[in-house]
Amino acid sequence: MRHKKSQLFNLSLIIVTIVVFITAMFFIGDNTEAFRQQVGVRAFNILDTYQWGEKFLIYVDQAAKYSAFNAVYGIADNGGFIGDSECGRYIEYNLLSNADGRECVPDYEANLEKQVLENLNKYLDIYPVSEEGQYSFKIKIKKEKIEYDLLFNGENLIGTTMDEVTIEIYGKPKEGVMNIIGTYDVNPSFNVDVGYDIRDYDLLISQASTIYGCRTEKEMAGLIECVKKNKPDNWQLREDLIKDERVFAFDVNSSYKLIKYDETDRLAYLRPVVYKFAIYFPTQTIVT
Repeated sequence: MRHKKSQLFNLSLIIVTIVVFITAMFFIGDNTEAFRQQVGVRAFNILDTYQWGEKFLIYVDQAAKYSAFNAVYGIADNGGFIGDSECGRYIEYNLLSNADGRECVPDYEANLEKQVLENLNKYLDIYPVSEEGQYSFKIKIKKEKIEYDLLFNGENLIGTTMDEVTIEIYGKPKEGVMNIIGTYDVNPSFNVDVGYDIRDYDLLISQASTIYGCRTEKEMAGLIECVKKNKPDNWQLREDLIKDERVFAFDVNSSYKLIKYDETDRLAYLRPVVYKFAIYFPTQTIVT
């Protein structure tokens, strides 16, 4: 009799154990699936944020290129200057020398860097909010302007900065208020090939010395003939702008071609860089 009770007890224990085990497996399996889903969503969110950060860095690279293109065209068109030359202007051309015999050679690299930075920060200011699925992303620059150290290395433009840009990630709005769910910081330094070497302008200035000797010509006709004979082949003399003064305007076609946006037809083209400036040929010795 004692043996039968023992068997009943063992059987009951086995049944209870099986029920508990099955119940435990059910809850563990259910929670594991939920956990897996949560981990999956988090992983995709992280991946989306990283990819959006990479998109912004690609945007910075392209913005740096077009900032450089626009700066090169603008500065070259103005004779290497930002604003007016200290020697003044001849019509719309900045003067590299004036009637007093003074030379005014601009700091081309410094002017180009300044213009590139101004253009680049304009591009960064207009970077749009991006909507992707249930999330939206917004760029937040911690300073009014990102401070870059620029270096022109051959045909490459390198921009380094210690500043960071924060990408704010927003989830679905709650009661009409945007719900920020995280941030992602990126460093917007860049190294891009702009296809232009600033030493091209140094070559231009050195070529100018080949015609400075024409200042010894006393008569205007002789001066014109001397300038035409000694100017480099790629220097176009604007004969239509020659007056009685001893000053000549030049359009110099560079061997470099960059992308330029045409405001009229709203298309971008590869166009040569053209340096525009004027030189005064005083009869006295030029001084610096």
